[in-house]
Amino acid sequence: MDILFLLIPLSVILVMIIVAMLAWALHTEQFDDLEHQGELIFEEEELAERADKLRAEAARKQAEQQESLSLGDADPPPAVAVTRVDLRQRKVNDSTA
Repeated sequence: MDILFLLIPLSVILVMIIVAMLAWALHTEQFDDLEHQGELIFEEEELAERADKLRAEAARKQAEQQESLSLGDADPPPAVAVTRVDLRQRKVNDSTA
């Protein structure tokens, strides 16, 4: 009977943790778009093509900047560093334009 004094508070704490996790998932919109995650596997090739295009564009810009620096321009353009490309966000922006 003494074990109930331990098990009941532990079960209440466990329930509160589960409710907190569910509230976090709802607050961070984890359940808003259930179909899109299943469709991502079909968009893999399209995302790879977009990434290749963006990398080629960044390489071309960098080559142009290096060329302009070697020509001795008085005011060189600012350096552009591509560290991370969020292709899904770009796709959303492309569709709204």
